Amino acid sequence: MITEDMATGLLLQNNGWQGVFVNEALASGLSPETLADYVKQRDRWGRGNVQVAKKYTLEKLKNLSFIQKWFYLDGVLYWYSGMYKLIYLLCPFLYLVFNISSLKTMLAQLVIFWLPAFLSGSLMYKSVTRKKYNSFINNIYELVTAPQVSWAVWKETLFSPKKNKKFHVTIKGIQGEKSYFDWRNCKIQILLLGVNCFALIYYIWQLDLGQLQWWNVLSINIYSILHSSFNDRDRDDPDGKYRRCCFFKR
Repeated sequence: MITEDMATGLLLQNNGWQGVFVNEALASGLSPETLADYVKQRDRWGRGNVQVAKKYTLEKLKNLSFIQKWFYLDGVLYWYSGMYKLIYLLCPFLYLVFNISSLKTMLAQLVIFWLPAFLSGSLMYKSVTRKKYNSFINNIYELVTAPQVSWAVWKETLFSPKKNKKFHVTIKGIQGEKSYFDWRNCKIQILLLGVNCFALIYYIWQLDLGQLQWWNVLSINIYSILHSSFNDRDRDDPDGKYRRCCFFKR
C-alpha cells in the first residue's frame, strides 16, 4: 500500500465505512523509468507508511476489527522486509569465514522440505494473478532497492522526521533510449558480491579440496539466493494500473 491509500482506507473504515473490491481498473498511472527514480519512490512510500503507522496507532483505531488491524499492520511490516534480504545475502560469508550456519541442512533435505513449498507458492501466485505479474522480476527489484529502503524505513522508525521536508515527485513520462549501469544505486549489492566471492576463495584456500564440504556450502548458498530472490509477495503493480475499492456508508 502506498501512503495516501493506507491513511485514507484505515480512517474511512475506522469511521464505519465498508470497503468493497471492484474487479475493474478504475485508474492508471505512469511508473518510474529509471532505477534512481524507482528507489526514490520506494524510499518515499516506505517512510510514508511508517509515518502513518506512528500517527494513527492501533490503539487510536478502536473501531477496526482484529483482521483489519492485522492487514494494515502487515502492509507496514512489508517495508522492513529489505533487511532480511540483506541478511540472507550475508549468510554465505558468515558460514565460509566464521563457520556460522544460518541453516543446518543438507542439499537433499533442502530439496525435500523447501522445494515443494516454493513450487506450490509459485503456482498459487500465478493462478491468483492470472500470470500477469512475474514474482521473480519483482523480487529482483526489491533486492536492488533493499539497502536504500531499509535505511530510510529504520531511520523514519527510530527518529522523528524533519519538519517541512521538501516533497520530491517521481519524474515520469520521459523515455530514455540510452542504456547504462546505475553504479550509484548498486554499490551495496556489488560490495556484498565481492565479500561473498572473497569468502569462497578464503574457504577453498583454508581447506584441502578433498575435504571441502561442497554439499553444505551449496545448500546454504542455494537457499540464501533463492529465498532472497523468490520467497516474497508482489506488492506492486508493474503495469502502473491500480485496482481501487469503493467505500460506502453502512
